[in-house]
Amino acid sequence: MKWFIPVLILVLSSLIFPKKLADLPEVMKNPTIGIYGDRIFIKEHFTIHIYSLKDVKHLKQFGKEGAGPSEFKFRAEMEVFPDKLVVNTLAKQVIFSHDGKFIKEYRITPFIINFLPVGKNFIGSNAGKEGQKINLYDENLKNPKTIYEGTLGQIVYYHSGTKGKQDMLLLRDYVYHNVYKDRIYIGDTTKGFFFMVFDSKGNKLYEVSKKYKKIKITKEFKEMMLQRQRESPGWKKWEKMFNYIFPEYFPAFDNILISDNKMYFITQAPGNERNQVIVTDLKGKTLRECLIPSGFYEGFHTYCAYRDRLYYIVENEDEEMWELHVEDLK
Repeated sequence: MKWFIPVLILVLSSLIFPKKLADLPEVMKNPTIGIYGDRIFIKEHFTIHIYSLKDVKHLKQFGKEGAGPSEFKFRAEMEVFPDKLVVNTLAKQVIFSHDGKFIKEYRITPFIINFLPVGKNFIGSNAGKEGQKINLYDENLKNPKTIYEGTLGQIVYYHSGTKGKQDMLLLRDYVYHNVYKDRIYIGDTTKGFFFMVFDSKGNKLYEVSKKYKKIKITKEFKEMMLQRQRESPGWKKWEKMFNYIFPEYFPAFDNILISDNKMYFITQAPGNERNQVIVTDLKGKTLRECLIPSGFYEGFHTYCAYRDRLYYIVENEDEEMWELHVEDLK
């Protein structure tokens, strides 16, 4: 049984230490990632880089700041579809091929969140003081129809005339939406581990509410989050305006990723020291649960799931380099 200890160490180390795939010297700031087929797409501010999935070789880049076709005047967000890249900026959506060829441009209403094509229609959400509405738009980007309304969990709108500090939740529930194979998936953690599915015309197909173990937020986690706030550029201003507070428990999940006919729910693992990915089928049946490093992401779109692997971008501050890492989710 002498082999047992080194094998155990190897297994444990594979669980604890993520695998670095490559440095990304072409990437300078604000990266987001998506993958399809044999391509990795990494967007930074106004530029999209294309890499080979096999060896992370940089193949090409496209996009630039401006107001013309295939140009972006404001910071853009990217979504990867099987047949196209969708890039949203403040008031327009631009469609590219996977080779970076410009296909089409739409003018959209400013401040629509996560505006995505679904069948011949489009889906997007608007957040306001009363909550969040997820609307379906027709092929001409008109006639919005609300298919879901959710609350956002004690959002505080600060007004300069208000006296004294106001409470601000530093961690709260969210309403998410995503598109996969012309179906709309909406998650709402104000209702627990809950999601609904609609077809491309906005007809409800089914909903899922799963039992889950609530995890309390520890003092250590609160201090970590507050320290991040203290290190942010606007801390001195916000400190005078808000009392940062926390709920008793973590939300049921932080995000939903959908790929390869599976759903990947990013959650908090017990102890607050690790994150967990709950992998389910499209009806919410749990297939497995995987531990991953805590704080693996720089933001919502700095990671993606593809072929049972979690790819994510992290900044190596010592080397001043963005790096691509991967975790197996099997």
